[in-house]
Amino acid sequence: MDSGFLLVNSACVVIRTRQEGEGEMLFIPSVTSPEEHLEQDLIFVFQKDLLLTRVDGTLQLIPTFQQIQALEPSFSRKLYLGTLDGIHCYAAELDVCLKLSGHYRFDGIRPLFKVLPEAVIKIAGKAFQILHWDSSHQFCGRCGNRTSTKADERVKICPICGLQAYPRITPVIIVAVVRDGKLLLASNKSVRKDLYSLIAGFIEPGESFEEGVRREVREEVNIEIEDIHYFGSQSWPFPSSLIAGYTAHHRSGEIIPDGVEIGHADWFSPGSMPPIPPPGSISRRLIDWFVAHHARNNGCQLRAYPAAFRRDTDSN
Repeated sequence: MDSGFLLVNSACVVIRTRQEGEGEMLFIPSVTSPEEHLEQDLIFVFQKDLLLTRVDGTLQLIPTFQQIQALEPSFSRKLYLGTLDGIHCYAAELDVCLKLSGHYRFDGIRPLFKVLPEAVIKIAGKAFQILHWDSSHQFCGRCGNRTSTKADERVKICPICGLQAYPRITPVIIVAVVRDGKLLLASNKSVRKDLYSLIAGFIEPGESFEEGVRREVREEVNIEIEDIHYFGSQSWPFPSSLIAGYTAHHRSGEIIPDGVEIGHADWFSPGSMPPIPPPGSISRRLIDWFVAHHARNNGCQLRAYPAAFRRDTDSN
């Protein structure tokens, strides 16, 4: 589900798929919450890294403030996020486990990629990142004193030494490397051995994104690349990454997996793809771009990926 909109009445907020031409859902971030809750306020409730949703027939919905009160939740923290199409949104972390009825369930964010609208998934990711930042910056990292939260800005401040801690974003690169109409895919030893994805890694201090792309490919599979071009980006709240996607071409060298992170890597044509990440990630967007572009250029017929390729995974 790519987008949706809000239907509001006194009982619930329903998010359903938008029709063509209706425009995108508008989220306006803010740190200043209204003085009191409204019944239709949305609340993104987390138990560790699991998000609470309300099951309504075949739908999974973000519960409203009114609905969540019936569960008698106890929160360790609750933070204001902003508004989605005029509806106030909050992030909350449970300090005790909830006893759920059949109308509620917990899921990781990634399995919900195919269930919730994209705009709602983005807010869920923001909620998780903000909660993680708040819980991990209760004390100053320099002098150890308890921090305070600035009322009009998303920042923790130490009242003793003045250190400021903003929500931290960790930059990551991912790259689709092409050689003679084939795509470089690798199997990560920490994930399923039969699942293949693109080369990815964290940016090191002092690096540009392009330098990080070259280094990661060299370190993980021993080849050199050229023609590096920016493709797009995606927030990846596990817990606080921002992934920048790139395309590139092989320049020299043959594949030698590092044996530490990468167990196997190879070149794959559009018609012989191995199991890959499901839709929803920038990795899959890059792979789909390659398949569509190179299948068309080579006169290949595009085929639907087998169901096994769409299974949920921990990979990007």
